[in-house]
Amino acid sequence: LPLTTSSSSICTEDTQGWFDQRGYDCVWYEIADGQGCPKYGNQIAHARSTAKGSASDHCCHCKNPVGANNVSPAAVAPSSSETCVDTPEWTNVNGNGCEWYQDSDF
Repeated sequence: LPLTTSSSSICTEDTQGWFDQRGYDCVWYEIADGQGCPKYGNQIAHARSTAKGSASDHCCHCKNPVGANNVSPAAVAPSSSETCVDTPEWTNVNGNGCEWYQDSDF
């Protein structure tokens, strides 16, 4: 049920198996919210999540303010040659694909 992305988390201290009521895991928060998760950090766990609590409780990106030392150096400064590749035909539970996220304010 969790909506995961094709990439893995840059954080090293996420609670494995946690996802919110919308189905988003910690990787989504790294993409959609700023460091410390000022917009969405209060989102609570889905009933089927492995852990209860909010994104701020379980995602290191949300737990720590800017400058925290819990991410890999390579993830903080990706190579300029890196390319993002969408998973073909992927959609979220609402039927929105990657283009929707590119065009929205996430």
